[in-house]
Amino acid sequence: MTTTLQKDWVLFINGDNQRLSSIYETYYATLLFTAYYYVKDEEKAKEIVSDVFLKLLNYSPQKRLDNLSGVSEKIETFLKVVVKNKCFDNLKVEKNRKGILNGIYHLSNRSINKDNFLIEDFEKMIDVLPIRQKEVLSLHIAGFDNHEISSQLGITYNTTKNTLSTSKKKIKNLWKHFMI
Repeated sequence: MTTTLQKDWVLFINGDNQRLSSIYETYYATLLFTAYYYVKDEEKAKEIVSDVFLKLLNYSPQKRLDNLSGVSEKIETFLKVVVKNKCFDNLKVEKNRKGILNGIYHLSNRSINKDNFLIEDFEKMIDVLPIRQKEVLSLHIAGFDNHEISSQLGITYNTTKNTLSTSKKKIKNLWKHFMI
């Protein structure tokens, strides 16, 4: 037996974006609860659920057919798993950001000739970098991995990797000058 939601799902897969709204309205509360269970923050949970549906809308017609066709029987389960995975990704990025910021904090508390190295000084070192290196390093510090950075900046993975390596070397070199 095919339900209205299953029909809407199939129509969405076949290109009718409007059909996703009924699925959104039906499962929003459940998905919000699922996201909140993991991230423990209502605003983040809302953002995650919205991001999941936005990602679905941005799927190309071929990607919809390839990835979503077999889901029509268990739409709710599928969406819960996607939200859960998005929560884990979010928590991982948050943990990376905290680790990076914690590292910067420890650097800033390090004594250099009894003066503290301040975060503003670190930001000044980053400002010396060329624009692309600054963008890549800033996104890396914000917790994004190389794939995410390359996607966000529209550059290849290898370009991201090489640019990040070069910018880190430059910052290390500048750091040596600050340490003297």
